Amino acid sequence: MNKYETRVQGDFDDFLFRLHSELKLDKVDESSECRSGGLRCMMRVYEQYNFWGKGFMILTVMVVESEDDLFVSIIPAGGGSVFSDHPKKLLKRAVKVIEGYKQAH
Repeated sequence: MNKYETRVQGDFDDFLFRLHSELKLDKVDESSECRSGGLRCMMRVYEQYNFWGKGFMILTVMVVESEDDLFVSIIPAGGGSVFSDHPKKLLKRAVKVIEGYKQAH
C-alpha cells in the first residue's frame, strides 16, 4: 500500500473543498473533525465502487492545520482483485490535485 504525505500552505476549508471537488468521488463515507488550541484536524474516508475490479476503493484523507500550514496524509486501499492498480490510480489523482493547489499558493 502506498501513501502520500506533504505540507501545503493555504486555507484549511478552501483546500478541503478543492480536493473534494476535483477528486469527484462518489461520497464521503465517514468523516471526523476536531480542534484543540491552535490545531484543527479533519479525517475523511471516501469510497468509490470499482466496476472493473468489482470492489470498492477507499481513500483516507487526513488534514491537520496549524496556522496556515497544512499537513496532508492520504492512504488508498481496496480494489477488487489482487492485481488491481485502481487504488494507486486514485492516489495519483489526489496527488495531482494537491500539487496543483501547492503551485497556486
